Order: sequence, then C-alpha cells, then structure tokens
Amino acid sequence: LLARRARRLTVIAMDPSRPGAAVGRLVAAGCVTRLVLSRLEKNSPAQRKMMRGELAVELNDASTLVERIRAGGLNLGGVLLPTAIARPGMEGHQRVEVGGVGYTLQPALRADFALLQAEEADGFFNLGYAADAAEIPQLMALAADRVIAAPDSLLDSGALPPGRLGTSGLLVDYLVPATR
Repeated sequence: LLARRARRLTVIAMDPSRPGAAVGRLVAAGCVTRLVLSRLEKNSPAQRKMMRGELAVELNDASTLVERIRAGGLNLGGVLLPTAIARPGMEGHQRVEVGGVGYTLQPALRADFALLQAEEADGFFNLGYAADAAEIPQLMALAADRVIAAPDSLLDSGALPPGRLGTSGLLVDYLVPATR
C-alpha cells in the first residue's frame, strides 16, 4: 500500500499508534484519512494529524469495536448498545427500544482489506498468533473482502500445530513477507 501510494484509506484498528507498525506507517505517510479505533496514544503521528484536522478519528471502547467488527463478519446490520452507556459521538445514531429498554444502533464494520500480522503461517495460508492476540485478526478476516497476512515466519504446508491455528487459510488471500 505504501509503495502503491494508496490514499483516502479508512483503517479499523485496535491501536494504530505504534509508529513502526504497518498502520502507523500508513498514517505517517498520509495514506489514511479516517481511523476507527479503540485507543489513540498521545504524541503519536495519528494524534498529531487528528489535532491538525488531517485525520478523522472515531473512538470506540474496545468491546464495542470488537462487536462491531464481529457484526460485520457475520453480515449483521450492527450492534445494539444500551443508551445508559452512550458515549460522545453517538448523537444521530438510530435509537430503538426492545422490551422496554432503549438502545443505540452502532453500525457493523466491514473492510475491503484486512492487514493481519501473524507470528507464523504455513503453506496452506493458515495463520498462528501469540496466545493473547488471536481473536481480533480472526474477526477482521471474517469482516474483510480480501485478507493480506504478513507472517514473521513461514512453515511447510500443514506444519502449523492445530493448537496454534488462529485464522484458517481459507480466509487468507495473500501472504507477504513481514517487514518491521
């Protein structure tokens, strides 16, 4: 994406603040115009661009972001949040009542591309992650039209142990070498 000088990207990320990571590099290079995220570190390139008005940012708490991605992967319309936990920026969202309880509809999130960083991949494109990092990439793979994975290491076909399988190769379209 950097080499192709991609522009006007909307990026969904839990934390895009690591400057050397893929999303951080895209933000720093001016490829991203909108971020949907759960956290934004102080003094990051993303925060500086947001403060200058060069980047639109939509903040979500982590659980809401995950559920919106999950809804996108399941082709659902969105997620209902109790209005009691409404947050700034939810004005204008559709409100519904179910069983006498008020909710705000948060739209599902889908992506044209998911860029996944994996610890390893096998020749069948199956991806393995650190034990605490497997849920989000799997959800993003389901919520994207195309999946590009960058594994740190490539194993022989079928060599990824079943306990390490985080994303099925059936969901992965491309493997590219990881760059750090």
